[in-house]
Amino acid sequence: DYDEAIKMFKKALNADSKDDDSLYYLAWSYKNKGDEKNAKKYFQQLVDEFPDSSHYSTAKTQAGESGGSDNPDE
Repeated sequence: DYDEAIKMFKKALNADSKDDDSLYYLAWSYKNKGDEKNAKKYFQQLVDEFPDSSHYSTAKTQAGESGGSDNPDE
């Protein structure tokens, strides 16, 4: 259940605010629940706060920034 997953990922982030995995899966939980607004918010937070994350490219795309990238690797 996505509501339960959201609670657990938020709890994990409260314990460790530098946990990019929890942030990433929190965003996906919102997206899969159909809450695009919160999904984009958390994907964008990951992009802003964790540029070296292994989830960066996917998060950037999901946040709606796939065009005009300033990332030289893309």
